[in-house]
Amino acid sequence: LFNLKQLGVFLRCALNGDFSPQQRRMKELGRWIRDETLMDFVEHVAKDAEDKVETDLTLDLYESHYTVNEITISLKTDLLLHLSNSLWWFQDKVIALTPEFVPQDKLYQVLMELQPEVQQYTSKKVKDVVANIKLRQASEGVVTGISPKDVADELKRSKHGYESARLWPQFMNLIASETAVTHNFTIKSRFLQHYRDLCFCRDCQAPILRSMAPQKQRGRSDLRLIRLYRPDLGLEIGGQFPLTDLVKVLTMKDLPVLKSRDFMSLKYELEECQKLAQDRMSRGAKSGAQKEFAFIAELDKGKEACETMRASGKTLSSFVKLVFKSLEERQEQHEYLASVGQSSDKVEKSKKAYKEQLSNMLESLTRVVQASEEARLPEVFLRKAEQKGVSLKLARVAKINRRASLSKSGHEQNAYMPSATISLGFLRSKQVVAWIQQDFPKNQYKRVSFIFSAVENGDWEVIAMHKEGRAANALFKFRITMQEIERMRCAGKTAKVSYENGWVVINAFSLLQLLARITADAC
Repeated sequence: LFNLKQLGVFLRCALNGDFSPQQRRMKELGRWIRDETLMDFVEHVAKDAEDKVETDLTLDLYESHYTVNEITISLKTDLLLHLSNSLWWFQDKVIALTPEFVPQDKLYQVLMELQPEVQQYTSKKVKDVVANIKLRQASEGVVTGISPKDVADELKRSKHGYESARLWPQFMNLIASETAVTHNFTIKSRFLQHYRDLCFCRDCQAPILRSMAPQKQRGRSDLRLIRLYRPDLGLEIGGQFPLTDLVKVLTMKDLPVLKSRDFMSLKYELEECQKLAQDRMSRGAKSGAQKEFAFIAELDKGKEACETMRASGKTLSSFVKLVFKSLEERQEQHEYLASVGQSSDKVEKSKKAYKEQLSNMLESLTRVVQASEEARLPEVFLRKAEQKGVSLKLARVAKINRRASLSKSGHEQNAYMPSATISLGFLRSKQVVAWIQQDFPKNQYKRVSFIFSAVENGDWEVIAMHKEGRAANALFKFRITMQEIERMRCAGKTAKVSYENGWVVINAFSLLQLLARITADAC
């Protein structure tokens, strides 16, 4: 950072020639870098540079409405306090309004709510004010309490007294910087949905509400969708704009070439033009008299403008400057409109992408609602749950819904019986399977699962499956009869039962718990 700072100081001195007499070599080096490198680069960049700030602000006004993303910013408390204090202290520059219109400004209203109220004994300034109030009350023979309103009224009488008393104190800024609490703000990109008094600020060029615009733009109520061109009216003298009137006169087609170099000579030339117009009117037909009358009236306005400018001590150069400024502003407006027109396809693309995104979101939400109503899970979730032996609540809801639909159709008893597919690993972890045949490879345990299916007479049919990839093969199956279940209930917790000639040995107590849970999940 130090090196970068020193490089910046050197470049600034090189461009401005700010080297001291002792820095002769540095001055020569800086001059060489400036003339041989920097100036060529700056000229190249400036030549191809194009100011598109207004265009980008206009396009962003419309593109921002075609977003479904939530825009948020994060600011710390101390930064917010400093920002609030700055806006409050420099409100006369930020809120460029006459005093009677300031209370109507939205920013001013927000600041009045944000800034702390005037409190007694908060600063030396307030203490002095309190002392002055007490002295005045004593001299008047009135002894009453001093309220914050009295202090505020007294402060308003002094310059910046009220403003300084309502600043956030320094100790609170210090506390806020130490705590470093961050606040998140959500920006509403669709502000046009609620505010229709849109205009383009003449100062910052951004689209804003008229209630936040400069005073000259608040009197209108029409909606501005792009920035309009408003010519500079020039110098205002006595409520009139003589330069603007002069521009209208000098741009008339019937006016001959004028050669004046000051306002007095120009006035005399306009008088000569009036005499010529009167001669044409006296010799010509009555049909052209109305046109000549209008021409002479405009010349009168031009003569009055010349006299006003001469009396004010202004020279013709002020008029020339206004003309050149108006030409530049018209050229800027032309480039602005052309740039907006060429970039309008960006808004159409944003609109199209917005509609497609809304359509996709609506389709996804429809599927979510449908799956929620049907309590349907993706097949991959169901398979993984079966492999891990996990009971899903949504799967249980699906079974209840399916059971309800079967009950309505009258096929509940014949069409639906409890069943579950459980992996060997889960059965071993829950101590349902005590052990299996010793010569069975252990690396195949993860591919073995057992399907438990209840039968109408109360028996349970169990099928041992081996899955490898998409292929599934039944190893064997056996039946757990009602009589065996009754004997298991009477046996101890350590009782074991073997099936398929001792291939699998099952703990009776754990098996009864498993069958009970499968039955409960099916209900």
